[in-house]
Amino acid sequence: MTESLAPKSTQQLKTALERIHKRIQQAAEHANRSVDEISLLAVSKKQPLQQMKKLYSLGQGAFGESYTSEAKEKQYNWKTDPVEWHFIGPLQSNKTQYIAEHFQWVQSVDRAKLISRLASQRPPQQAPLNICIQINISAETNKGGCRPGELWDLAQQVASHSNLRLRGIMSIGSKQAESSEYQQMQQLFSLLHARYPQVDTLSMGMSADLETAIDYGATLVRIGNDLFAPRENHHCA
Repeated sequence: MTESLAPKSTQQLKTALERIHKRIQQAAEHANRSVDEISLLAVSKKQPLQQMKKLYSLGQGAFGESYTSEAKEKQYNWKTDPVEWHFIGPLQSNKTQYIAEHFQWVQSVDRAKLISRLASQRPPQQAPLNICIQINISAETNKGGCRPGELWDLAQQVASHSNLRLRGIMSIGSKQAESSEYQQMQQLFSLLHARYPQVDTLSMGMSADLETAIDYGATLVRIGNDLFAPRENHHCA
């Protein structure tokens, strides 16, 4: 894995966070939307725990992790604050139990087997696990996600479990994403919401394209590099 650059100070993180919120606000205004409709997820994979804690102290409460072993270590060492944990990476069947027990959100569900496992492994005393179905909207073979036409069966399966809550869809756009990708995701989100009124999350947009994503209806943007010290493999966040 590529190492991050030098960690940012609290003031540098504050400046970065304010800059992102300003971008979100300006994008919302451009799209004639309320900024209150749009949430920020800090993509914290491969970032030091102390950086996350500094960002939390500045008001950022939701963090996205992609690797179970890394998340497990962070969560073990950070039990004092009510962090909202999102799993956003490739989901393996043999890792679902930990995720079902320790995350509030899973954004990368893309096949029926994962839905069954998450439902059976979610502790009954916990609130329903929030689920976003990942769509491979760019049809790239190196990316996870279901085909758009597979969304409906997967959504029905999620909705059939009382301890899972269908919240929406997620996509990871191609590096040179065309407007058609954003349009398709916006249309799928609208259709899914019409069928399942509780659906409220279109997770789309990262550091490079958050403005475009918001213009096409994104309600949650996932930002890593423009918050933390950037990684060389920055296309992931």
